[in-house]
Amino acid sequence: MEQVINARKRFFRVWSPVLIQQLGTYLIIIFVMAAITMAYVVTNPSLMGEGVGSQEWMNEMYKLAEMITLKYQVFASGIASALLLIPFGIMFYLDRKKERALGSAPTKKAGIAKYGYLFITAVALHFVLNSLIFIAHVLEKDEYYAQTQEMIYAAPLWAQILFLGICGPLLEELVYRGLVFKRMREKQSFIGSALLSTAMFAFLHGNVVQMLYSFALGMLFCYVYEKYGRIAAPMAAHVLLNLVSIVLTAAGFYEVLVKNEIVLMGSTVIVAGVGAMAFMGIRGIKEKLTTN
Repeated sequence: MEQVINARKRFFRVWSPVLIQQLGTYLIIIFVMAAITMAYVVTNPSLMGEGVGSQEWMNEMYKLAEMITLKYQVFASGIASALLLIPFGIMFYLDRKKERALGSAPTKKAGIAKYGYLFITAVALHFVLNSLIFIAHVLEKDEYYAQTQEMIYAAPLWAQILFLGICGPLLEELVYRGLVFKRMREKQSFIGSALLSTAMFAFLHGNVVQMLYSFALGMLFCYVYEKYGRIAAPMAAHVLLNLVSIVLTAAGFYEVLVKNEIVLMGSTVIVAGVGAMAFMGIRGIKEKLTTN
């Protein structure tokens, strides 16, 4: 009986950050969207005229809801990420403090020069994954992904950079690597911890393209955390990837590249080779065990 209770406690401890993040994000988005909708209604008195409740009014409100969702989804989810960074940052800090108090916080702290390997590997993997998605024409088969992209790029570039390029990745790394993966790692092997935490991370992205993409990147981020010993490493890699993706998309880089599949495939092979060499540099990082 005691083992069952301990197993339940451990299960809740490991997965509760995901539940809190998903529920918190949902509630904040609903609140922000409701506030924006209310502002539109108040500033447009015609929406509260004699036709309230009619079919025509319902159609108008439906169109308004669609417009608000498309235009402000990035803002709402970005505000949610920014607000949730505070409680999850505290949770992460308390976990590390507990480790240090127990004398069980061995860390592998790679020097700053080793971050070059990380950035090259991350950008290379990003390019290769995008190229494979284009070559396989996966985008044409996933309507939900197309809708997601439409919402993302409906936001101004500064909002994409701030919310999707910085706030979102920081929160995801705190939750899925800093808390879920790290808590699993206390009792499980690296492979088991990485696979389970990354599978959840990928599944919650909601569409096939992003699931495949985020699973590959999530496994890299877990490995990076394991080797570098700092949450700053996967955070930096994740932020860099999102920023690179946003900037290149805004510049029309991918549109030009996919027009010539031969060039796309050739460049993919070259970039993959460079990324593989950089990854070997990450693998070669020696563990520096210190007990804080």
